[in-house]
Order: sequence, then structure tokens, then C-alpha cells
Amino acid sequence: MKILLYEPSPIVRGMLTWLRHIRHGLEGLGHECQLLAVTKSGSPSSRWTTDVSVLNKSSGLNWSPLVPDVAVTPAEAFDHVLRWGADLVIIPEPRSLHPDGVAWKADAAVPFYAWLLDRLGRHGIPWTTVVHGQVKDYATRRTPYTELLLRQTEGFSGRLLAHFPVNGTGNVAPFTDVELVESPLPYLPAPASEAEADDRWDRVGITGRLQPNKGQHLLAWVAACRDLPGITRVDLAGSTSIGTGPNYTYLIYEMLHGLGGTCSRHGTVKDDVPPERRWTGGDVTSAPPWEVKLEGRPEIRFTGSYEDGVETCRAFGVHVNLTASGFTTAFTEYSTLEALDAGCVVVAPDQLLGKSFRGARVTYENTISVERVARQEPTDAQVVDGIVKKLTDALTVAQNPASRAVVTAHNAEVLRRENSPTAVAARLLDLTFSR
Repeated sequence: MKILLYEPSPIVRGMLTWLRHIRHGLEGLGHECQLLAVTKSGSPSSRWTTDVSVLNKSSGLNWSPLVPDVAVTPAEAFDHVLRWGADLVIIPEPRSLHPDGVAWKADAAVPFYAWLLDRLGRHGIPWTTVVHGQVKDYATRRTPYTELLLRQTEGFSGRLLAHFPVNGTGNVAPFTDVELVESPLPYLPAPASEAEADDRWDRVGITGRLQPNKGQHLLAWVAACRDLPGITRVDLAGSTSIGTGPNYTYLIYEMLHGLGGTCSRHGTVKDDVPPERRWTGGDVTSAPPWEVKLEGRPEIRFTGSYEDGVETCRAFGVHVNLTASGFTTAFTEYSTLEALDAGCVVVAPDQLLGKSFRGARVTYENTISVERVARQEPTDAQVVDGIVKKLTDALTVAQNPASRAVVTAHNAEVLRRENSPTAVAARLLDLTFSR
């Protein structure tokens, strides 16, 4: 079949990673795939690039390391589907909205996706999508157009793949009439690397989007304030939103400065910055890389955006995921899958680490903000103590070659078996063409 993967506005996030891996699975089954995106001009965006060196300072999350095959204007999207001869259209998630707004109008006052899917159905072209979060995250008040999308029953089987536990979620809007079938995320392991940093087992890292609910500031605080034997460096790696207020990476940097760290923030220092504030560079909104050193503690670094998550994780021995686990999958999300693929020993919330994987499982349910973490209220201190213990356990395994080899070999086999892109793709197609 010819399968069109429709992602109108690709940006660096898990959805883009899903597209890359599911495409491998579909092509592995012998299908031809094309990734279609939309821009106002119909021309490729300058932010679709793998050159992260030009993106760290200004682009934040608004870039895509996966370059679409084709770009069209909104009005050309459906015509392209017909011209290319698509046998199936896959939308990566039902709550995705058009980049020009939720109510881009073709010939009716409805969101663009619903307009597109209606026309697919009229022309007998099947379509499907995938559910990536808990059903409650798609409630009408949060994603008001999901229900409208799922009403486009022509061409839609009424059965969807779900990357979260579906027990007890039946008859919940907007999926009242939809059958959800759970599945781990598709993941294609990276080629093995011959080179390995000799001192990676003394390093800890956290990867993925930098935002408070992902917990990067909590790892930085633990590294700065608690005893973690044998660690020489802690890396925070990933993209972050750029807005008008202080950037999240800057808030972490400022927190560490307040703890007495010697700070070095890259980028141009503005001429009018008073001497006592020159450590900030005079710019608190952008996200240049930085390093902080505290006496008797590991160096803490923000390294910025990256293209290859696995290669990034190969620079450290222990990978930490501190995503507040109100977002529950009971499977393993991509930042941790990449760390497992890289041979890291992992620390992650129990709900975000698949049951078959071996790692240090932490209890972390609610975000402890940058402001709160330094106050160490009793309930927060208990959570932090648990994280420190699990991180210490992971370091003990990582720094013991025999123990490390057993854990990493087991995780590699689970990753190959349970997250096979071809198996997930086959399940997706079976649901699409069966009623």
C-alpha cells in the first residue's frame, strides 16, 4: 500500500519520534510511506533541519529534526492525497490541530482535520489515528475537536491503537463508540556503537523536552545538594520553549547560582549588563548551553538541543526520567527507550517504565516546582529522598561491570521483542482494516 503520514506541523516531541519509528515498521512490512506537512507558503520550513547548532538559542521546541518528504499549503493537502494515490492516511494523534489555528476553513466552519477526514471518507480512502495519552486528556474541554474528528466514520474502522492501559476506559467521551487496543510504542534500536566513553559510568543525564513537569530542575538540585558517590557530571539535554518570560533552563541556572555555584552561560553578554548580573549574560529568555560548578559536587550542564537521542545517552551511564507521572502510560516513553537502547541504567517513575524492563523505579506523581524544591517541605523531602535512593541504587549497578552487563543485555532483548516497529505497525493496520 501507499501510506501517507500526515503531520501538518512537525516539531521536536514524542509524536515526531513515533512517526519515524512507525514508518520503519510500515516500510518493513513492504509498504511505501510519505510524510506530508503543511506550511502557509507550501514550501519547506527552514526549521526542518538536523543542524541543531543554529537552533539552540532561538527556536526552542519549534523545530523538527525529521524532515517531511512533501510540504503543501492547507488548501492543497487533500488534492495531494489524491495525486499521490494514498491507500491509507495516518494522523499521528487525534488532538493535533492545524498550525494556522483550529478553525482553518476550507468550505465549512469546521477544524481542518475534520474537513480533511470527511473528504477522505467520501472518496473511500481509509484513515486512522493513534491515542497517546490517557482518555481524560482528550476530554472535550481540553481537546474539543477530538470528538468531531472521530465522528468522521466514513473510512474509519472505529478501532484505534492506544499507547496506554485501556482497562476501565470504555464508554468515556470522546471515545464512547471507539474500541481502544493497547500497545507499546514502536521502537527501532539504533546501530551498535564501537566507541564508548571510558568515564560514562560516572555520569548521569536526563533527556527530552525541558519543562517543569519533566523534572530536570529536580535532578539538578539533587546533584547540587545531596551526596551521590562517584558522579563527575550531570547533563540536562533537550529543547525548551522560548517565550517572553524567564526560560526554564535559566530558572535552573539561577537556582544553582543561588546555591553558590560558579556559573558559565554561553552566548553574548550585553554591554549594558551591570557587573553583578553579568553571570546571566543579560538574557534570561533564550536557552544557550551553560555549566555550573559547586565545590565538592559534580559539574552540572545544560547542553541544549540534540538530534540523536541514543548518541546523546551514550555519553552517560545512568539516565533519569522524572516526568510527573500523572501522565501514565504503563509503557516506556521515548526518552527512556533511547536510554535503554544506549545501554544506560535507568531511573524512572514506575508508571513510565514497562513492566518487563529492569531499572530503578521511583514514585513521583506531582511536579515539585523550581520554587518549591529549594524549600524542601516535608512531603517534598520524602519524595526527594526516594529519588536519591533509587539514583544511588542505579549508580551501584552502572559502576559494577558484571551487574551492568546483565541488566543492559536483558533490557536490549525486551526492547527488541516488545517494541518491534513491524509488530506495532501490523497491529495498527489490522485495527484499521477490521471492524
